Amino acid sequence: MWNGKIIVGGLHTPVGLDTIPDFVDHIVIGEGEISLLKLIEGSIQERIIHGEKVEDMDSLPFPALEELRGYDWKAPFAISDTYPCYIMNTSRGCPFNRTFCTVKAIWGKTYRCMSAERVVFDIEK
Repeated sequence: MWNGKIIVGGLHTPVGLDTIPDFVDHIVIGEGEISLLKLIEGSIQERIIHGEKVEDMDSLPFPALEELRGYDWKAPFAISDTYPCYIMNTSRGCPFNRTFCTVKAIWGKTYRCMSAERVVFDIEK
């Protein structure tokens, strides 16, 4: 018998909340790093959680790329010998107010970025 919880988040939650099935226990809208830890600790109980923003982007851990061993890193749009190919997310939010853009719905209007030192460190790691 399943005793776990189903938690969803990501790009779909702020714009498609009404399409998420009732069997989902928790829905995180926006950033999940801080709120997910609180949910696991039990200090958050709500079904719909508006994620707290990570203000210090340098505090985010380095992605566990070692978990992707065996993954085909070749990008189909790139020159065949340019791999591994990895996308880095070094900022969140947008200072502009364009009607066609979904960034504000996901990350908010406040723009935050990693320091240049952190970005270089991540590239070299």
